[in-house]
Amino acid sequence: MNINESINKAIPHLLKWQYQDGHFEGELSSNTFPTCAYALIQLELGLPIDDELIEYFAKSQKASGLWGLDSSEGEDKEATLLAKLALTEIERITNNEKIKLIMQKIPDLKLNKWLIKLFYARCNRISWKELNAPKFLSMMMRLGEKLLPILPKSFISRLKPPEQYAPPVRLFYTQTFQNLFIAEKHTLVPVFIIMEIHGKKRPKVIKELLRWLIDNRCKDGSWFRVGLITALSVMALIDAQKAGYGNDDMEKAIYEGNKWLQNLRSSDGGCREAINLNVWDTALSSLVLSLIDADKYKPQIDHAINWLINNQNDDGGWAFSGIPGGNLLSDADDT
Repeated sequence: MNINESINKAIPHLLKWQYQDGHFEGELSSNTFPTCAYALIQLELGLPIDDELIEYFAKSQKASGLWGLDSSEGEDKEATLLAKLALTEIERITNNEKIKLIMQKIPDLKLNKWLIKLFYARCNRISWKELNAPKFLSMMMRLGEKLLPILPKSFISRLKPPEQYAPPVRLFYTQTFQNLFIAEKHTLVPVFIIMEIHGKKRPKVIKELLRWLIDNRCKDGSWFRVGLITALSVMALIDAQKAGYGNDDMEKAIYEGNKWLQNLRSSDGGCREAINLNVWDTALSSLVLSLIDADKYKPQIDHAINWLINNQNDDGGWAFSGIPGGNLLSDADDT
């Protein structure tokens, strides 16, 4: 096969990934973290767990009994701990024999990272105290926050927060939070809401965090178009609703957020990590078709270009994922 034959063979495969609205987007493989979070939310909302989801856990489990982060050959202890929790909660409600067989293969693992501890605490498997740093360490962290403005940036860049303890809710009110990457903010705010509701329960803090969460929701019902971030946000709203902070807007956000999560399902039964890269995919696909035969593929190219135009942000740039009138920040590589 020569290069031209190879290109001609690839074109039909490329064209099958163009959607009705004109954009191109490949199907990502499922990821363990959003799949587990999705399962926990379905249980909490009283929605059924289908056989395809359980089959995903069975097929993606390695011979060692562990799971990887995705469909690659690697293994990850944190992903396994979260899968174990999700399966435990599903089995508790469904009494599914297949789940029992899957769980028999899982080795004993120790909880370490705070995000996994958060899920376990929320399911009443461990105490919330296990997420909090000891008083001495907490005092040292406060001192460190005050010293940040005078410390050299080279030193600050080497500082790593303890992975076994959750960041304190007070971080939300600091310049450090303002300086975080947007995805980090989207991850931490729902975490702070959950921790505050199950911790100090300060109404003013909870309301301010909830306002940030609602204000930063995407128009498609997701948060940052990322599965785990959206799942955490839905969990935070469910907890807020149970704690008496619910209203019609929150009910709508929970429904639309979960509907978006349901659309993350892949053909393997699990959930993808995100709906993203469609701007990148569309731009590159249009360019490739133009270079190969612009006249022959003009309808597909025009359809894709119109989609890109309609998904341009007001500032002139494009985000990593296109939403008409969306509120995702523009970035350089997609633009």
